[in-house]
Amino acid sequence: MSVPIAEASVRVHAILEPYTTEERQRIVRAVMALLGDDVARHAPATAPAGGSDGEFGYSAAADAWIKKHGVGVERLHALFHVANGKAECIGLPRPDLSNKENTVNAYLLQGVAALLGTGDAGFSDDAARRLCNHLGCYDSSNHSKAIKKFGSLITGSPTAGWKLTVPGLVAAAALVKS
Repeated sequence: MSVPIAEASVRVHAILEPYTTEERQRIVRAVMALLGDDVARHAPATAPAGGSDGEFGYSAAADAWIKKHGVGVERLHALFHVANGKAECIGLPRPDLSNKENTVNAYLLQGVAALLGTGDAGFSDDAARRLCNHLGCYDSSNHSKAIKKFGSLITGSPTAGWKLTVPGLVAAAALVKS
């Protein structure tokens, strides 16, 4: 037997009341995903700064990347926190990998965070190092060796900043989907 909609609304209101608007939206999207509903339909009504409100609620470039590579919005919500035009990586899809592998993965994810937030997959080395620290894969004695493993995935330098290449965007999509 189901609860009447009015009563369900009162219960949900009581549960969500202590949270911020942003947290409420994340909770509702997560619940919709758990129920199997189309989360993309319920994306935030405002677009991140620097982008247009596309099909998935991100910049046009991010929406195109999501669509082209079949990246699930639910999966993005599990790995990234997006609010006020900024995206932040909150987890690794494969934490069981070595620090060297996860350092490369963290840089790829930092590029995705930049793409989601601004529509451009460029980011600073400082931001990527902070992410590595946050995710527990920063190894100061081997970090410079790890970033030499970018190959054709990421272009740039620690001083000039980094940017995901086309192969990097493909690898990042595969990583997010893993």
